[in-house]
Amino acid sequence: MDQKSLAYAKYWRTCLADADLGTGALKRSELKERILRPDNELQNGRVGSDLVSEFFKQSGEDVEEVNITIRPFIYHLCLEHGKARVGGIPEVVTPIVSQAVLDRQGRIYPNENTVIPRDILEPLYKGSFSVGVLAELDSWLARHDVPKFDKQTIGERDPDEWHRELWQKYLNYCEEMLITVSSNWPKADARFAKDIRWVIANDSDVVGASTHILALYDNIRSEAPKSSLFERYASEKVESPDPCHPSGYGFSRRLGHGSDTYPLADAQRDSLICQLVSEPGEILAVNGPPGTGKTTMLLSVVASYWVRAALNGGDPPVIVAASTNNQAVTNIIDAFGKDFSVGTGVFAGRWLPEIKSFGVYLPSASKEKQAVEKYQTRSFFSKVENQGYYEQAKASFLGKASKAFPGLIAPSIEDICAQLKRLIEGSERNLKAIETVWPTLLSATNAMRGEFGFSPEAGLVLRQSAVSAKVSELSLYKALMEKWEGFLGDESWVYTLLSWLPSVNRKRVLLAKGFLRELWPQTFPDGHWEDVGQFTHEIQTIIGRLNGELTDLQASLARGMKVVKAHREALTRWGEVTDCLGMETSPESRTLATCDSAADTVIRFPAFLYATHYWEARWLIEMKDLATLAKEKQKTSKKVSEKNWLRRMMLTPCAVSTFFMLPNEFKGRKYRDNNFADDYLYRFIDLLIVDEAGQVLPEVAGASFSLAKRALVIGDTFQIEPIWSITEKVDVGNLFKANLMDSTDDPESYERISKLGKSAASGSVMVIAQQATRYHYDKDLERGMYLYEHRRCYDEIVAYCNTLCYHNKLSPMRGHRPSTSVLPAMGYLQVSGKCERRGGSRANQIEAVSIAEWIVLNRPNLEEKYRKPIHDIVGVVTPFGGQVVAITEECMKRGVSVGKGEGKMTIGTVHSLQGAERLIVIFSPTYTMKDDGGFIDSRPSMLNVAVSRAKDSFLVFGDMSVFKSSDIGSPRGLLASFLFAVETNEISFDLLSGQKMKGPHFGLALGRNQEAVDAER
Repeated sequence: MDQKSLAYAKYWRTCLADADLGTGALKRSELKERILRPDNELQNGRVGSDLVSEFFKQSGEDVEEVNITIRPFIYHLCLEHGKARVGGIPEVVTPIVSQAVLDRQGRIYPNENTVIPRDILEPLYKGSFSVGVLAELDSWLARHDVPKFDKQTIGERDPDEWHRELWQKYLNYCEEMLITVSSNWPKADARFAKDIRWVIANDSDVVGASTHILALYDNIRSEAPKSSLFERYASEKVESPDPCHPSGYGFSRRLGHGSDTYPLADAQRDSLICQLVSEPGEILAVNGPPGTGKTTMLLSVVASYWVRAALNGGDPPVIVAASTNNQAVTNIIDAFGKDFSVGTGVFAGRWLPEIKSFGVYLPSASKEKQAVEKYQTRSFFSKVENQGYYEQAKASFLGKASKAFPGLIAPSIEDICAQLKRLIEGSERNLKAIETVWPTLLSATNAMRGEFGFSPEAGLVLRQSAVSAKVSELSLYKALMEKWEGFLGDESWVYTLLSWLPSVNRKRVLLAKGFLRELWPQTFPDGHWEDVGQFTHEIQTIIGRLNGELTDLQASLARGMKVVKAHREALTRWGEVTDCLGMETSPESRTLATCDSAADTVIRFPAFLYATHYWEARWLIEMKDLATLAKEKQKTSKKVSEKNWLRRMMLTPCAVSTFFMLPNEFKGRKYRDNNFADDYLYRFIDLLIVDEAGQVLPEVAGASFSLAKRALVIGDTFQIEPIWSITEKVDVGNLFKANLMDSTDDPESYERISKLGKSAASGSVMVIAQQATRYHYDKDLERGMYLYEHRRCYDEIVAYCNTLCYHNKLSPMRGHRPSTSVLPAMGYLQVSGKCERRGGSRANQIEAVSIAEWIVLNRPNLEEKYRKPIHDIVGVVTPFGGQVVAITEECMKRGVSVGKGEGKMTIGTVHSLQGAERLIVIFSPTYTMKDDGGFIDSRPSMLNVAVSRAKDSFLVFGDMSVFKSSDIGSPRGLLASFLFAVETNEISFDLLSGQKMKGPHFGLALGRNQEAVDAER
């Protein structure tokens, strides 16, 4: 591995460790696991000798300092009647986290990494609690420096006095930062009570979500393994893009497809072939706007790898799909369970029992028990790798195989495996035949059109007629020549003898003209005839000319007949090779594009089923030696780990995991230096798929790229971006420490690295992939391949996203909202409420009540119409965690179950519906006309995601002046133009409860009562 890559490994490892230390929301159980110290130590910035001894016990005597993390303030959530509150409010909040060092005298020296943790700042990815807004923290950090404990400034002062002075400045800094950024939280939030203790942790003891990633980064840095994919990921070089492949390219290389009903769209197919022809070390970026079939393309990628490997007869492909969070990952594993078609007939479904998915889910240990109820997890392999299941599976397989191959007498598993491979080979032959014949037909068609245009039959008739006419004309002149020669033969010899006399010559010419004028096939040519020989010459000239013209016409006719014959033969052959597709159209109307679509469902999908049963057979063959397998289960070597994965991928072609767990799944153990150490499976994964890559942090995914040969990165930079936990100031420092920047004061270098997507403070895997990929499919859009066909939303809904982000390049495929729909596609309800600060967030109680009441009122009709429970129909999103709590509480008061998991309605920030969809999405802006509302416009991704989650209706419940007053070029202003396009977009309803809101400012105004409310104000 080159030095640049190792430098990035160091940088990303450092950033990941920094981020791991920055969690502000904790559970009480997590707090109990941490070291709590008394308040007097916090006030002095100095801990007792007992803790010093504990922290230094693993250090040599020459070590004067150890790295620590401190949390100076702890706040506990107060219980209500002995129960925790609803709404996702954390049990414990530590709003300040500082990295520091501890010396042997017990003194603490914080460094510049003192922040409010990212997980309690809006915008939020998960949860609903915040103490402030990230932008306000960034503004604070830009204007204030953490008091620096630079020991060079001590001079001759007493070290303790110097430390106490700076420590007090540090505490003041922390309090002022918290008060400013959080708008006086927690004093303004009576739900929390302060603990008199504080938290300290030795950094070497910190175990966070990134433990496995950190370990892999450490191994990369120590082993420097060969990994062309990681080097490409870390490379700062951006190559000029290569030309994209022409339409239809790689027809026969695309061997598998996941559906027997729906073929791929053109853009999906183009992306698929780019992946299939990729080289080791290559990263392919596929930009997938919402609803454009990213999952469908992903399934076809897996199916094609699955079939190709079966055709080759070697090991199965090792494919891993990963993302940052469990929601994105479970979206993938759900697709592997339900989106692959089962098919019909004897090859349908699985031939082995109790296999319900083509994917295996690898959750964390804490989520394994819950996940196993719904997904195939690690325990699935333990369940099937035993004698009992093997015997059951073998019997099931042979039973179903006998129906598929009735001509085989008592076949063995090996016999069936061979038959299945022959079927796959036959599928490839059919595809290759179509691919081979098409250029011949295309060439023959072009040649024929070059000869005749678009009417070859008429053109051929014209040429045949021209030849016949020319032959007839030539025959007439040849007959004329014969008669002329007869005339000359019958002429008196006297005329011939005396023709030298002018009078005789004139007489001869006059007689000849008279004879020829009567016989000439066309108008007799008037000319200056002076000699009888001129007539002979004229006729001979005409005959010669006609012979030449006839030769040309005959050659043209022969050439035309040849190209028509060649086209007819090519068309016949085309019909023969495409008849296997079962198309009802005539061969001449079948194009490669239409055949490509038909081949997806008629050839490639059956090939996928054949490959599925082929790999089932291979698994059964591998399982014969169960005794050896049982012994190997006790081993942890890299070789055994690889063998286990190859066997298991015969059942499930794709493993699905978060990046936090993935490194732990692809490693073994090796004995070295009298000890066992981790030994990772570098370059073992054939294809790493990164989904929702626009949300994935560079440092979170980077290490896993070293485990793979090539990568398919799917995402959209116009949807929700990552939750960056590192501030720019810390990020620059980490780049400098990794020797990726020559100075901490080099904005040009930092901007260059940021544009490459590699920054832990602003980057994403999607941006890295866009810069690394060798294709630029659409020059008007981001680099990489692009998917266009949007099938989720009604056209009126996706039109907003299309205008906002995608240069109107998306192709709406679902159609317009039916005229019979009760709700508008883009609608709004005028709600005049009041936006209030709630902790460090915002809330609008009247909006919350309005939404809850509307849901309860419309629930019966919606559930009857859609034949689904309300939680599968409606989702509610808002920019603010405080409003999430308010809406959640109001819905739960009215009997609507809210939360995560089955049977619960999703109410959350926009992030909560990323990668998901609902029939109806309600957006609660929270702001009122007295507020700026600019937070909604901070990035187009917020409204792009919110709107694009709605399949049938996107409804805004709020003060519509927030949108009306916004500039038309802003996301809010553009949304206003869609919402107010027609009067019927406005909805209204009567409250169920008739509830009176308490307080002088609370008055519920719904529907068209805005003017009255404005007057009351």
